[in-house]
Amino acid sequence: MSALIAGLFTSPASAAVLDGPITRSEVLTRSQSWIAARVPYNQNASYTNQYGTYRTDCSGYVSMTWALSRSRSTYDLPEIMHTIPRSDLKPGDVLFQHNDNIQHIALFVGWDDNAKTRPIVREEYLSGRVAEERVWPASWANGFTAMRYNNIVDDGSSGRPRTDHVGDVSGDGYADLTALKSDGTLHYYPNNINTNGGKPFTSGTQIGVGFGPFNWVRSADVSGDGYADLIGVQSDGSLHYFPNNINTNPGGRPYTNGINIGSGFQVFNNILLADVSGDGYADLLATKSDGTLHYFPNNINSNPGGRPYTTSTQVGVGFQFFTMLRAGDVSGDGYADLIGVQADGSLHYLPNNINTNPGGKPYGNSINIGSGFLPFNQLVLGDLSGDGYADLMARKSDGTLHYFPNNINSNAAGRPYTTSSQIGVGFDVFSSIL
Repeated sequence: MSALIAGLFTSPASAAVLDGPITRSEVLTRSQSWIAARVPYNQNASYTNQYGTYRTDCSGYVSMTWALSRSRSTYDLPEIMHTIPRSDLKPGDVLFQHNDNIQHIALFVGWDDNAKTRPIVREEYLSGRVAEERVWPASWANGFTAMRYNNIVDDGSSGRPRTDHVGDVSGDGYADLTALKSDGTLHYYPNNINTNGGKPFTSGTQIGVGFGPFNWVRSADVSGDGYADLIGVQSDGSLHYFPNNINTNPGGRPYTNGINIGSGFQVFNNILLADVSGDGYADLLATKSDGTLHYFPNNINSNPGGRPYTTSTQVGVGFQFFTMLRAGDVSGDGYADLIGVQADGSLHYLPNNINTNPGGKPYGNSINIGSGFLPFNQLVLGDLSGDGYADLMARKSDGTLHYFPNNINSNAAGRPYTTSSQIGVGFDVFSSIL
């Protein structure tokens, strides 16, 4: 994956001075341009946009993000960067490795876990793939050295927040699909969108039994380790937590025994699971039949017995008008928003403004962002594409599954979801899609 062939360079329409100082924010902006354009990896090709022309491999990509005057390679990039402590990595720095077996460089944009073992990177890395943002497992990341461009300038940028792990069972930054059958069996469809011809799901496997007593089950990262756990409510109102131990459980099954972590949830008619507060831990939202919305912040590290949810506050009214409601990071800012469907088939978006709304309430008025959702009977949010923005999946009564990619930054009027494509059939066998 090394950059071995020098690319041509043309003058870019960029504010950055070539080979000069560049802010971390500008590095991130430039890096996103190739991801948005889905620039394919090719050591023997170049790509031109407003930032100039650079070779389309790992080091050509980093050369573009740093506004270098030419496409450098993994052989000569060390001339303009220096090693830093891993704990000091900031957005716009890089992870670098050059030896007889691996020659690769990737742009660092953040951490995916609280322990800071799983970096979020942007990179060009393999023939047949496009520039993308993804999460590296610790086992791969450990072989790389943290390094910093000599001319990068701090500007307070914190980079993109940790990935939205709603539904991300495998912890790779892409939302998977889990679903329940009426017989209580749990089924798992891993997301392989980059290898399945653009369709995220193909075959599923049964990974659990005994979920019949649950009225609702939701999937998101409760423990803050980057893997989606399960939270379920049984008919008696008890709340149960299934931690994800996919890397240690026999057979690679993510969920085994559940833990009873609460009671009294029979007063709610729906629960949602997503990171409302933006701290990397999935919080719990619940609605009552009177239309009130209640918020249970996740304090798993400070609550007695490690229980994530204890007390709640009412944070909204009027939710009785939604026939379907889900939570996920639609705006890509690290805070879970809401998407709901009303009885007339209209689609509504409630952005999360927890840091600016009066009283710290996350959601205010909803925005009508679409229509025609009457044919759908299940709605799911999750980052299927791995770009940091929650996409939408919807199931019809005929069992077909449909995918609405999130293009909030490019669609007219900032509407996240417009066109859809059918990505599956036979999903009518499931009573619930998590």
